[in-house]
Amino acid sequence: MTLSDKPQFRSSALLRRKRRRLTVFSTSLIFVTGVLLGGGTYFSHLQKVSIDRAYVEGNAAVSSEEILSSLREEIQGKYFGLFSRRNIFLYPKKEISSKLLQDFPRLAAASVGFRDFQSITVEVEERKASGIWCGENREQKTDCYFMDGDGFLFAKAPQFSSRIFVEYYGPISSTTPLRSSMLFPEELHRTWYFLRELGQLGLIPQSFHAGTTAKREIVFGSGGRLIFESGRDYGELLRDLKALLESEPFKGFDRGVFDLDYIDTRLGSKVFYKKK
Repeated sequence: MTLSDKPQFRSSALLRRKRRRLTVFSTSLIFVTGVLLGGGTYFSHLQKVSIDRAYVEGNAAVSSEEILSSLREEIQGKYFGLFSRRNIFLYPKKEISSKLLQDFPRLAAASVGFRDFQSITVEVEERKASGIWCGENREQKTDCYFMDGDGFLFAKAPQFSSRIFVEYYGPISSTTPLRSSMLFPEELHRTWYFLRELGQLGLIPQSFHAGTTAKREIVFGSGGRLIFESGRDYGELLRDLKALLESEPFKGFDRGVFDLDYIDTRLGSKVFYKKK
């Protein structure tokens, strides 16, 4: 062998050693990965850590069976065709919560938690009706929908609901009422307070009307109307109403019947009214 052959020989031997090491490493990696995947797959399907029971808490209008049926759909199948979605350590908590809120607009919140190694607890919070929305205006009254404190429409209301809840009329965020919201949510929050305070004065509202203009109306059972401007300070408006109802012309006035055509407060501190 000549001197010029040695570097080439050493380079070839070094390359073979690197190839053997790479082969060993690759084989080991494939083996370990296979063991982990096989072991993980086996473990994910063990009955001792698989969900076979779920308990529902906090529901009333939405049945437990409806909620459980939606949950079962979400834990069916496998991740990547290998790992069971029913495994207590792997089941999709966030996806279940999101699906329940999507399937049932009546639910305001939903969470899922560990109960034991074979069961979970589903806690839900249902929306509370603050009123019913019955259309954009009373001339085109539609089916009514229950509405929560933020103006979100979450369920169709039966016909008798008008005798229990105040009817609301006004624009909503979508052409489809269910899952829509009334516009002007901040004004709506103040309106809840105002209507409660009217009850303290002995005035019983039947409906509230909010159009696309600044005009607002509250209609009472007799058909009498309270007319005011959007943005009006409700505290000031209540004081003006109280002063009017305690004035001489209104002595003996039956507030529960509200036998007036209207009370119009749109001119600031001046209040106009018309008797029937």
